[in-house]
Amino acid sequence: MIKRLAPVLCSVAVLLAVPTCTVRASATWPSTGSTQPSAEPPARSYPVRVYFSKHPQSDQNATAVFAVRRVSPTLAVAAFTIGQLLVGPTQTETKAGYYSALAGLLHGPSDCGGPAVRIMLNSRGTTVEPGTATVRFCRHSMSGGIFDDVRVRSEISRTLTQFPSIKRVVILNKVGYCFGDLSGRNTCLRSLAP
Repeated sequence: MIKRLAPVLCSVAVLLAVPTCTVRASATWPSTGSTQPSAEPPARSYPVRVYFSKHPQSDQNATAVFAVRRVSPTLAVAAFTIGQLLVGPTQTETKAGYYSALAGLLHGPSDCGGPAVRIMLNSRGTTVEPGTATVRFCRHSMSGGIFDDVRVRSEISRTLTQFPSIKRVVILNKVGYCFGDLSGRNTCLRSLAP
């Protein structure tokens, strides 16, 4: 089992339309290599995909992302997968060219009580919008530029839209503005409805 899993703080599953989940960035999941018998029944697991950028393909096309498999120990699969993007690929995946543009992007204290990211389902920012997930960074983001912004958006969007209940993704920075929107118009917060 993968040992580098980001713990998730959600009391109910994301697939069951939890309005908000939080994701911690800098922790590791405890190893399950114990030889002691467990009094608890084995936990269920949920196969998911995490979409990382990859050398050299993503270097030439910033929207190119590639799936790797993970197993979520919780039904909060959306929060789990974003946590995996924050942690980044395994050593084997890194040797194969995979990387996360999101890993290492967030710095400083969190304004969400510790988590690095907050996911709000069925909302576009603070507006209710079924099928849209809003990802808000709880820490300052320091991007390497426009192409890194595109990679971050591509990784997050493709990772979250694998779930049937999520059709669109909005990404906000720590202060609530559209991530990577250099126009200053916050176009990601405008509804698609006429």
